Amino acid sequence: MMRAVLKYDHNIRFNFCGRFSNYDEMIGADVVLSKVCRFLGMQSDMMAVLDNMDLYVNPIRLGGGTSAQEAMLKGVPVVTCKTGDVYANCHEDFAVNNYDEMILTIKKYIEDQDYYKFQSEKARKLGELEHDTIGEFNRIIEECHKRDDDNYFRN
Repeated sequence: MMRAVLKYDHNIRFNFCGRFSNYDEMIGADVVLSKVCRFLGMQSDMMAVLDNMDLYVNPIRLGGGTSAQEAMLKGVPVVTCKTGDVYANCHEDFAVNNYDEMILTIKKYIEDQDYYKFQSEKARKLGELEHDTIGEFNRIIEECHKRDDDNYFRN
């Protein structure tokens, strides 16, 4: 998929964060991809990393839901297949059916700046909504704990 995307723009760079135990075998040993890919490892401040990204491309994998939500909060559009944590956060607005569609969608982001801006704003709004939802959920849980504590101490 990455090789196919490079045909549209040779200046693209791919960054990987988190766990990627076989990066050296899959990417590092590849003559072409090793020149355009970087493995950043585990990041304690993903929001800072996202300040330097134009697109959050999610391969089929486990995890990534929180960082995808953070990407959207920053206005970074997401491209993900319709499976897993990232899809659960992004829904249909940023989902594709397979890697072939992923390639075409990335190409569209490269070539159509109006589409990129539209999707970036849509990502920001969805990110804010999810961030507010998570914050509200946390406030509800804290209030429930507080009420339980208050009732416990009264009895």
